[in-house]
Amino acid sequence: VKTVIQQTGATDVKAIIQNDLHGESEAIASYNTAILQASELRDAGTRELLERILADEERHLDYHESQRDQLEQMGIAVYLSNQTRE
Repeated sequence: VKTVIQQTGATDVKAIIQNDLHGESEAIASYNTAILQASELRDAGTRELLERILADEERHLDYHESQRDQLEQMGIAVYLSNQTRE
């Protein structure tokens, strides 16, 4: 968490999650562009590697979206209490 605060200036849970969502969205856009370029260059190996990485990034985005939604639905106190149980 300290590293996240140093890199983003985010000091509350909602801001950290929003920052993570933004980063994942940017990464997904970059990988989609790179996949298109690899396809245009007929570089199947690179395209397949990038597609696997993209799938991971999309799972990360889904996770952060679910965390954001849980935080909004539960409120900060209940959300954080649930996080300490996991």
